[in-house]
Formats: sequence, structure tokens, C-alpha cells
Amino acid sequence: MKVSDKIAVSLALLVVVSAIPVSSYADQNHPGEHRAERRAEFLKNHPDKAALLDTNGDGEVSPEEFKAGREQFRDQKRQQWQENHPDKAAALDTDGDGMVSRKEFEAGRSQMKEAKREKWMENHPEEAKRLDADGDGEISRKEFHEGKKQFKQDKRDQWAENHPDAAKRMDRNDDGRVGPKEFRQAQKLRQDK
Repeated sequence: MKVSDKIAVSLALLVVVSAIPVSSYADQNHPGEHRAERRAEFLKNHPDKAALLDTNGDGEVSPEEFKAGREQFRDQKRQQWQENHPDKAAALDTDGDGMVSRKEFEAGRSQMKEAKREKWMENHPEEAKRLDADGDGEISRKEFHEGKKQFKQDKRDQWAENHPDAAKRMDRNDDGRVGPKEFRQAQKLRQDK
């Protein structure tokens, strides 16, 4: 698949993924009470959906009911996307059955990540050279992600140098740096105002 095709498929997948309001990433990386809190918040903000998710009619939405509803929602969104973007869907439909399965979607998502990585390296050639930590001429996924993480921290550090008063307020743990979590918290507070 050409890089331009990968990018087109990647952008199409990005549209689908961004339409999903409940993050599976958060479920995988924030166990237990965080899931329950997010589920409760979602149900509080969407009482109309709570009745639909409560499949056994007991007045409560169990984690299993919530997960099943989320999967059904994703399937509906994927189907809707396929109807609205038949050419892009055809590119993802590797078995030719006319439907983009979850497996095909995930494979497409991997292609999207790879295309995004290639595009980033194209747009940041000097940074890309620095990412090759072992000097083998290739940038592994690990090198890419570690390097990109450092690139983002360097950008935050540069911002902090230019805005020392704001950076001092944002540095909650007093380590002299504005980390990713602190930066996101400050952005959220700013949006909430």
C-alpha cells in the first residue's frame, strides 16, 4: 500500500475513532474504580442511553451491559462510517465481504499509526535522525515513541522557559518541569473556565 493510501485510510480511521466517546484506552490503563467512575459519569450525563444499556431491566447498568453497549455503539458507528465512506471502507475490507470487521479495523488502525509515524518523521527530519538511538539506520517503534515523548517534553520545557510564571503554577510536584500530566491538567482547567 502506498504511503498516500495509508494516509487516506489513516485519516478515515481517525474520523471513526474520534466518534467513539468512551475510551477503551482508559479502560485498559486505568483499572477498577476509574472505570466505574467513568461509567457512572457517562450514565449520569446520558440518562436516555442508560435505559437502552440496562438490558436485564434491573434499573442498573452493569459493567458487562455497559461494555456490550459500547461495542454495539462502535459497531453502529463503524457501519455508519462504511455507508458514508464506501471507497475508504473498501480499502479496509481485506476479505471482500462488504463489511469492515473489528479485526480489519484494528489492522487499519495499525496502518494509520505507521503512516502517522512516517508523516511525522517526514515533517521532522532532524528529530527523526536523533530518534535512531542504536544508530542502525532504522527507527524502531520503541525508538520512535521514546523519541517523540522526549520531543514533546522538550517542547514543554521550551514553553516553560518562555512562560516561567505560568510554568511555576503548573508544576504541581515542584520538580522544576511541567510534565505531560501537569500540562493536560492545566489545559483542562483552562477549558473549564
